[in-house]
Amino acid sequence: MNEPTNTIMDPTQQSSPQQVMAMVSSVARATKSLVGSAIISLQGKKYIKVEGWQAIAAAHGCTVTADTVTAQDDGAVIATAFVRRLRDNATLGSAEGYVGMDEVWGKRPIYARRAMAQTRAISRACRNAFAHVVVAMNSEHATGFETTPAEEVPEGGFPERRAAEKVATTTGEVVNKKPSYSADQKIEAGRLRSECMALKGGEERFGALWKRMSYDSATDFIDAASKLLRDLQEENEPVVIEGDGNAV
Repeated sequence: MNEPTNTIMDPTQQSSPQQVMAMVSSVARATKSLVGSAIISLQGKKYIKVEGWQAIAAAHGCTVTADTVTAQDDGAVIATAFVRRLRDNATLGSAEGYVGMDEVWGKRPIYARRAMAQTRAISRACRNAFAHVVVAMNSEHATGFETTPAEEVPEGGFPERRAAEKVATTTGEVVNKKPSYSADQKIEAGRLRSECMALKGGEERFGALWKRMSYDSATDFIDAASKLLRDLQEENEPVVIEGDGNAV
C-alpha cells in the first residue's frame, strides 16, 4: 500500500505559525456544531463520520474524492482518496481505505465493500490532513471528539475496550451485572431490534451485537444498534441497473 501523505500547510499562503494557528482556531470554531451533528458515540467516545470530516475539508476550501478502487483476488477492496484544494486543484493529502474479508463488511456484496472502502479512504485522508482541527475543537471548545474516523470503528466498538470496561480496577474482579434501561431506552432498543430484524441479515447481526454488548451501557448499545440499522438500510437499498447491465 502507498504511504498516506499530509502536506496541508502551504508556506506560500501562511506567513507565520501564528497565522496558521489562527486559521485552525477559526475553522474549529466554525465547524464544531456541524461536526457534532455527524458523530457516532460508542463506549463513551465520540467518533466523527465522513460527513463531519468533509465539513472540515470544505472549510479549508478543499474537496476529497476517492479516485481509485481496486478489488483484490480474495475479495478485499482498497480505495485511495485525495484531498485537493479547489482554487488550484493542488493535492494536499491522500490515504487508503481497506475493507477485508475478515470483518463484517467482508460478508457483504461487492458494491457495498467498494462503497465502504471509498468512505474509509475519504475519512482517513481528511483525518491525515485535518486532525489538528479536531484537537483544536477539543482544546478550545471541550467537544471530546476522537480523531479515529467512525468508519474504522468495529460494530459494537473495539473489543479490547469492551473487555477492559468489565474489569473492576480497584479489586481486579470481573463485573457481570447487566445495565439497567430506562423506559424510553427500552422502547428505543425494541424499535431498533424490530427494524433491524425486518431487514435481510438483520436478525443474525442484531443477535451478535447484543451478545457482544449485553453488559455494556444502555446508551452505548443503543448507539451501536442505531449504527447497525443504518448499515443494514444502506445494504438493503435496491441496486439500480443501467441499460448496459452495470450496477450503479
